[in-house]
Amino acid sequence: MAETPKLQASKILDLSTTGEIEREFITIDGVAFELRNIDELSITQQQRVAHAGNFIAAYFKKTADAKADLKAGRMVNECLNQIIVDLPEKVSSKLSDRQKLRIVEAFNTVNSIDEIEDDGEE
Repeated sequence: MAETPKLQASKILDLSTTGEIEREFITIDGVAFELRNIDELSITQQQRVAHAGNFIAAYFKKTADAKADLKAGRMVNECLNQIIVDLPEKVSSKLSDRQKLRIVEAFNTVNSIDEIEDDGEE
């Protein structure tokens, strides 16, 4: 008779509902600004931020045109408003488009889909 294999349980997901949120931060002119945790964004907001990052990255690889330039600028500003906690307009307006893009890229890197999926893997 065949031996029944022994089952081993392994944790694949660790969730917390305590309300404690860990945030990364960036500094602008020596002042720290928190980046929202990916869990603080709705699914729609997460997709918009990811899409904006992809669009803008592709945009910079192509020859720029005025219409795409406006769209990229709007997307970056929308993303900043969603991912940075309480960023004053006075500070945001001083940032160059490239600096804003670097913030979006940093957020997307820290919160990449690969990293989210890896949370549950051994």
